[in-house]
Amino acid sequence: MKLLTALLLPLLSIATANGQAPTADQVRQFIAKSITDLHIPPTPVGAIDNRFVQTGSDSIAIRIYRPATTSVTPSRPLPIIYHVHGGAWVAGDLDTHDNICRLLCHDAQAVVVAVHYRRPPEFPYPASVDDVMTVLSWIQANRKNLSPTGPLILLGDSAGGNFVASTCLKNAESTQPVPIAAQVLINPALDVRPGSVTFKNYEIFIEWGLPDIKKANDPHASPLLSNQLNKMPPTSIVVGEIDEIREDGVLMHQKLQAAGVKSTLFDQPKAGHFGGYWCAGHQSAKPALDFVLQQIKAVR
Repeated sequence: MKLLTALLLPLLSIATANGQAPTADQVRQFIAKSITDLHIPPTPVGAIDNRFVQTGSDSIAIRIYRPATTSVTPSRPLPIIYHVHGGAWVAGDLDTHDNICRLLCHDAQAVVVAVHYRRPPEFPYPASVDDVMTVLSWIQANRKNLSPTGPLILLGDSAGGNFVASTCLKNAESTQPVPIAAQVLINPALDVRPGSVTFKNYEIFIEWGLPDIKKANDPHASPLLSNQLNKMPPTSIVVGEIDEIREDGVLMHQKLQAAGVKSTLFDQPKAGHFGGYWCAGHQSAKPALDFVLQQIKAVR
């Protein structure tokens, strides 16, 4: 078994004494508990609807959040935020990221659609991205019941940021692309090739998702490698000053600007990888959340 990296050892105290990797279920339980242990009261919203999107013989769980009161006008319809959770590829779900979705719904006055995609190691690449794409198509087909004329914004943290960037690329390559007004990437992990900063910090989890590591060179697995970045929507990127994978977000910002895409970077001082602080809407992530809300409200 591979040893945990310097980042994961303090993060995952469940590692065994000899440094062997935990199981996927242990990682999921640990991350979920680290968020609930913050004891952040849930932000009130108007309504929550749990549904399933059918895909062949399987289904994908989604959760729809609607604000209680709105100031909707024909010129300012409710935005739709498509939320893609992070969790080191293998963890995270609708419950771990419930409060950040509530906050986005309440504070941005937006309809939030959150997806629970299939995760490795049970479902390796490209299952997660495929599910995110499937729900993107569902959102487009059901816009009249969400917000018929509101802008669609994709948002993801950490590995979720990887899936958002990949989905925007795949969408741009499709014959009938869904109109995406913007993407928001929080602490994004965008280059999973061996030797990258993200691989060095998340090697175990990346290899669970990419048993054939050569697929890390696929731009849909490592969006930073894409030569089609000029097709990306306007982008907002959040990084932490001392986040181990900060480089991915900064490089994506620079590459997008060089490709002629509007990109705005927020580098939160003294912040590391937000992780559970972002998911729970903790005060530690408030500067980043304030920036994100400002960016979302500017999208029309």
